[in-house]
Amino acid sequence: LIVTCMQVTGIVTQLESLLGNFVSTEIQLAVSVAVVIIAVAAAGLVIPRAVDQTLRLTADWTRQKFGSRAAAVVERIEDVVPLSLLLTVVVRIVQVLLFVGTVLALLIVWGLVDVAWWLIGLLETAIPTLTRILLTAGLFVVAALANNLLQDVISDFTTGTNHITAHQEQILTRIAQVALLVVVTISVLSVWQIEIGGVLVGAGFLGIVVGMAARQTLGSLIAGFVLMFARPFEIGDWVAVGDNEG
Repeated sequence: LIVTCMQVTGIVTQLESLLGNFVSTEIQLAVSVAVVIIAVAAAGLVIPRAVDQTLRLTADWTRQKFGSRAAAVVERIEDVVPLSLLLTVVVRIVQVLLFVGTVLALLIVWGLVDVAWWLIGLLETAIPTLTRILLTAGLFVVAALANNLLQDVISDFTTGTNHITAHQEQILTRIAQVALLVVVTISVLSVWQIEIGGVLVGAGFLGIVVGMAARQTLGSLIAGFVLMFARPFEIGDWVAVGDNEG
């Protein structure tokens, strides 16, 4: 981002020196009309077709390279986020960047260099935040894809064995989902540069308090896990507990 801002700053400086001799309003108006026409043509025609063609070529190459695996991956992505929506988001982002560049060019052409510098400073502040937002959204999409993959992997693993019941399969799936949620949460906090050390310490103290306050409940919960995975008895066994049996 710093390199990009430096490049933009250099371009603005060059344009300022290049257009400094434009004293004719007619020339400024002609340049403005040309910039607007080029921007509209690029935003409405060139960018959508270029993005669409790039994605199509990438999909064809992936299909030729990986075959049925690529189709399976595309289906998983479609279950979470439609590819048409992803295409629309990419096109809109590029169009917004083009719009910002067009506004900067028009400001420089009409001699409003101070306003252009103010807009560049605003972009330097906003771009990191927008980047973090996009990364956060990407992490959530990846988490949704990983969640579907976990469910399929656990289902395939438990289908071929008689030692894991449907209830155990459900518990394994929930534990894997909780672990995935923890990893995604830590990743999101890292993206937003939030110190997770304090959060972990607070969670540790909270766990101690909850454990002391709900010892009996947590003991029963742990005993339930032990019984479920140790499987000392199964459905259909005759069980006697004290004076009760059945």
